[in-house]
Amino acid sequence: MKLLYIAGFLALVSLVASDAGLQAGPKYKHLSANQRSNRTLVGNAANAPPRHDIRNISARGFDPNNPPPPEVIQEPASEELWARCRNKGCSLTEAMRMSDLEAGQRFLSKDTAASPWTEPMIEETWGYQTRWQWDGTYGYEKFDNGHDWPQMGWGIGDSLRGLGVSDKIVENGGTVELYSVNHGNYDDDWTGRVPYELQPAYEVKEKGRWYRVTGGKFQFAVDPHNGVILAMDRHSPKNAAKDRRPPIPVTGLPELNQFSDIAWLFWMYSTTNAQTDMTKIRYFFSLSITNKETQAVIHRAVQPESPTIKSWPGHTFDWDTMAFRAILGTPNGQGFGYFLMQHKPQLGNMFINKVQVFASDNHFRLPSLVFHVGPVPPPRPNRPRPPPADVEKRTEIDISNPIFEMQGENRMKRSHIMRPAIMV
Repeated sequence: MKLLYIAGFLALVSLVASDAGLQAGPKYKHLSANQRSNRTLVGNAANAPPRHDIRNISARGFDPNNPPPPEVIQEPASEELWARCRNKGCSLTEAMRMSDLEAGQRFLSKDTAASPWTEPMIEETWGYQTRWQWDGTYGYEKFDNGHDWPQMGWGIGDSLRGLGVSDKIVENGGTVELYSVNHGNYDDDWTGRVPYELQPAYEVKEKGRWYRVTGGKFQFAVDPHNGVILAMDRHSPKNAAKDRRPPIPVTGLPELNQFSDIAWLFWMYSTTNAQTDMTKIRYFFSLSITNKETQAVIHRAVQPESPTIKSWPGHTFDWDTMAFRAILGTPNGQGFGYFLMQHKPQLGNMFINKVQVFASDNHFRLPSLVFHVGPVPPPRPNRPRPPPADVEKRTEIDISNPIFEMQGENRMKRSHIMRPAIMV
């Protein structure tokens, strides 16, 4: 009987301490008094709503019996969007060609372009929670088509087999490993038990401060045996922070917040664990793209060849085409350029030499990308300078980006003419 009284007393002390922590502890300092009270109730498993069937997570907002396809941009990119992405792609292409010292001095005004995020498990310091060897409960593990809703897949099986790499996750006999890296507790938010706004802050001791979780997420896959990284669902902490109530300011973001850095940490972990060569990266994938800017750039790139995006093998653009540069500079492409630019000390100089664009073979037919990685190609041969009169016509000078000149359809050559940035 005494033991029962003691146990009850300890439970009461624990509850009081927990409530006191909610009221005054730094983990919950960002919550109002009303939010703290609500969190005590919401965070109690006994009061939690029934758990959703997470296998249909991709169906949120859809009628499972008659899902409307996602909106796919059919209008080509504007001149402004095309030029912006092309300029970014030109810079990344040049950075991939350079040494680490040259890239750092050229683009970052320092003696290295290397990322500081190389310590294993550093993501945990910055509030990330990870599903290691993710079991694919959410349907992310299906790479083949499957046109019947909701039993669908990514629709990229033909591309994986066409490239001679694994088309299955480890649990299904393949070599692809799934990961979901979330800034905060995704399951608690999704089930409604503890929304991101009510989740505890985390402390970064070396910074001497506490941070709120943003709800950002990076869901991707790596194949350490075949040199493949597949980006599936990316919602950066910077963008997710805007969805929080109240929004999280830029000063409250985790310093580790880019997909290129997160992907590197898990590529490093995966290749080390599999005892494979981390320098043997061959392909970067971006699957089922819904980003409207990327869709518009892709549509403009394929328009001269086809009014719609073709199925695998789709459309191929070599590295010295304007279309390649524009696609590399899109929100769905640039992370891969940064991945190679920021890890030259570990990888050496590696280069994306072409991109294939194709329609996913599933219900939605969204565009997907595969970037091919290889050695840096040889420099282009020197071209003759243009006539002096041609130079005199151009008075605006900008040398902040590599300068190129059109040479036939979608191809370019290095030019010695200084042009406005919009013409890069």
